[in-house]
Amino acid sequence: MLRTLAFGENLNLAATGAGGRATLSLHTAGDEAGLHEHADGYVRILLWGALEDVTATGVSEFRAGQRSRHRSGDRHANRIGAAGALCLNLHGAADVDGWTDGPLDVGGRIAAHELAWALVREAPRQEVEALSAELEAVGAAPRPDPQAVYRAMEALAAGGSESLGLERLALLCDRHPTHLARAFRRATGLSIGAWSRRLRLTRAAGALRASRASIAEIAAQHGFADQAHLCRDFRRAFGCPPSAWRAR
Repeated sequence: MLRTLAFGENLNLAATGAGGRATLSLHTAGDEAGLHEHADGYVRILLWGALEDVTATGVSEFRAGQRSRHRSGDRHANRIGAAGALCLNLHGAADVDGWTDGPLDVGGRIAAHELAWALVREAPRQEVEALSAELEAVGAAPRPDPQAVYRAMEALAAGGSESLGLERLALLCDRHPTHLARAFRRATGLSIGAWSRRLRLTRAAGALRASRASIAEIAAQHGFADQAHLCRDFRRAFGCPPSAWRAR
């Protein structure tokens, strides 16, 4: 039987975030959602992991850094990849038809990560709405990219629980480590380490709300050396330990 998903639902996992225009959802490896439709059109941006959309016309694969649109009433099923998936969802986007399926450029990725970070921090509604509008403005149409920065973002998003060091990342991007580090900071305003840490913390924060796994298990699943490492970074970023975040 076809099931209609209400606003903010995504594979039955509670969304994390403030405001009404954007939600963040973390999906566990191998999850599946049968044929369903959404009451409101939305745009989905995959921040990490991979998934498949299954429609009457075939199967579309999406990986980190790609966007897809779903109009109100579109029927599809989902299959989550082996590493899970972290999704940023723009519900009721001003012009769903103005978006196309495909990769975000560097500017779109930066805007998406800024919005996801605001959701995890439970930022004020006005900030979330402003960042949502900014993402809609820059995310729909891709523009030429600094190739090395784009490759670095691809590698960091595809890395699963593995933490990539600068030397290995530079090798993957065919750049000298110093050149890559400088280019990345110029493009994003963050070091490669800070960008990667934000992504890990965003995933961990979602897992704390969406799963019953222990804090130690979540730390291991999302690239932290151990529970103490996660707790230290989490408190520094959010002002509270993971246990307090989970209890909210």
